Amino acid sequence: MKKTLLFAIFILLAGCSSTKVQTKKTPKILALGENEREIHYAIQNNIQHFVSCYKRENSDARHFVKMNFVVDPLGNVAASKVKSNTANKRLEECVKSILDNITFDNPNKQNFKATKSLTFIPSKPNQG
Repeated sequence: MKKTLLFAIFILLAGCSSTKVQTKKTPKILALGENEREIHYAIQNNIQHFVSCYKRENSDARHFVKMNFVVDPLGNVAASKVKSNTANKRLEECVKSILDNITFDNPNKQNFKATKSLTFIPSKPNQG
């Protein structure tokens, strides 16, 4: 079995729809930029878990995974949605499971909405 070296490239997508969130009780708007560092560190601290999802697929394909999620005032993921470019449901479910169990630092104590992307790129096999 070939050894696969994985690289995860993080791309923060900050479109208009992902820069604000409204809560049911009191509408609040929070710029995504205020939480970029917290999001990056939390995802980075869990990167091995995300990589394990990709390794389980035993795939030589490139996978782009987009994660949309809402973080509550306590830093827990209140809602999430994960989609991949290959529509690989097992990969999406695994990534969602990891994401849903991450606790984010949320110093503003307000709900915020975020979008984060992971790109899994298989390494070229060793030629020998």
